[in-house]
Amino acid sequence: MPSSSRKTSISPSWRATSALRRNEPGRARGRRPRAPRPRQERDMNTDRPLGAGLLALGVAGIAVASQITVRTFNDDPGPKLFPIFACTILVICGLGLILTKPTDQGRKMDPEAMIRGLTMAGLLLFYALALWLVGFYLASLSAVFGLYWIIAGPQRRVWWRGLIYAAAVTGSVHLLFHTALNAFLPRGILF
Repeated sequence: MPSSSRKTSISPSWRATSALRRNEPGRARGRRPRAPRPRQERDMNTDRPLGAGLLALGVAGIAVASQITVRTFNDDPGPKLFPIFACTILVICGLGLILTKPTDQGRKMDPEAMIRGLTMAGLLLFYALALWLVGFYLASLSAVFGLYWIIAGPQRRVWWRGLIYAAAVTGSVHLLFHTALNAFLPRGILF
């Protein structure tokens, strides 16, 4: 029985050589062993895929808008100016997201943010359909108000502020394209 209760001492040099054999560099130098890092989920950096999507969408939009042909006899730039301008902004934003160095901290894709993004995409599809049906003014007022409502979030939503933004954006686009550039804004088939 004395052999089981008896503690054996191991020399420090034996520990160092044993640690070297087991590839434990921290123990071989006399340091405390490091605690294992908790395994973290790898979060996908959403900037580059989003940038690639914006770039592809912008290039495709420019290609489609460049094929629009309308014969005008005045200085009207035609209906392809606005889509090319908007798609150029998409290309610039996409390149910016792709070329930005990713951070060490990945961003998790929040389900609420995903729903908001999909809602905005649906609202833009509604805007395209509404431009065809009711024309620029009603479609723009409702789409800008909807975008404000989604972006502001439940804590900062104020209906009258959304109406002011919608009227300001619609009026600014009217002044820029209709008044300054003498371009035609879409008229709907219903109004």
